[in-house]
Amino acid sequence: MSATEYESFVTAISQAGGRAFTDAKAYLASHYPPNWYPKLLGLTPETQIYSRDCDLEAELRKLNWSEYFIKDYVKSLKTSVGSDISSPSQAASVAADMVGLNPV
Repeated sequence: MSATEYESFVTAISQAGGRAFTDAKAYLASHYPPNWYPKLLGLTPETQIYSRDCDLEAELRKLNWSEYFIKDYVKSLKTSVGSDISSPSQAASVAADMVGLNPV
């Protein structure tokens, strides 16, 4: 969920008389990579975070890695081909699949 969606979810729980197990601040701190990755630099593989409108293929070419794992901020798999790619030229298709731009 986006930050706005999660905040609405927490509000709805509260309005129904409940209390969310994870408040919005904790959700954003633990589910959005730019918020947690800097705290785990030595404990997780190198991660690059790019804006949605960047030239992803060009950015990946600069890294010159042998493989790439493409993910958005959601932990579930959203692509039909998976998240592992071996060439930056595959990045645009995977990214488009994640945001629902590729026809099924």
